[in-house]
Amino acid sequence: INFIPLGKTTRVDLKANWNTPSFTGSYLPNNRDITEKEFSAQWQVLNLNRNYSQVMIDYTNFNIKNIDNSSFGVNFKIPVEQYQQSMRSAKYAILIILLTFGVIFFTEIMNKTRIHALLYLLVGLALCLFYSLLLSFSEHIGFNPAYLLSATLTIILVGGYMFGITKRKKPSLIMSGLLGVLYLYIFVLIQLETFALLTGSLGLFIILAMVMYFSKKIDWFNE
Repeated sequence: INFIPLGKTTRVDLKANWNTPSFTGSYLPNNRDITEKEFSAQWQVLNLNRNYSQVMIDYTNFNIKNIDNSSFGVNFKIPVEQYQQSMRSAKYAILIILLTFGVIFFTEIMNKTRIHALLYLLVGLALCLFYSLLLSFSEHIGFNPAYLLSATLTIILVGGYMFGITKRKKPSLIMSGLLGVLYLYIFVLIQLETFALLTGSLGLFIILAMVMYFSKKIDWFNE
């Protein structure tokens, strides 16, 4: 909602049950109060603060853009809506895919089980399908239930497929547990705003440390 200060003195007192306002325009509020449930703001704009006078005599120098550019107000910002959340979760797709491929590769090395490249491709496609399911479900049942449902279906699909490949429960359980932790970690990340970068950086550091720890236990040269 925007206002144009056409009066000699323009006063606006705005209050709404919204906790994420974004003040825009040429004038910021003189006073503002933002709580967890609502906000209030007050503006006072004098005719001396504008680029056009209160009384116009010579219309030859008049520019309507000066009036348009003098507007001020507030956007009722939605901090994290379902499409934003879906987009933010998709940005971590490469992390999930690489770590999943890493677990499959470690399973192949440690259990001496050869896994064809086509199987890697199918697992990657299953992980990519998660984001299509997430977006589709979120349009009908909301983001949080859609995320839980999509993650559960993907974990069951990939874990069951891993069991079918290796014929062993341990690798499939490890894969399912890893995906569960990763999806939970990313869900927490996309809910955050202020500490998202810090939490993401620390999480990536811990993940890399764990990969380095388990990789040093493997005899890469079979000596």
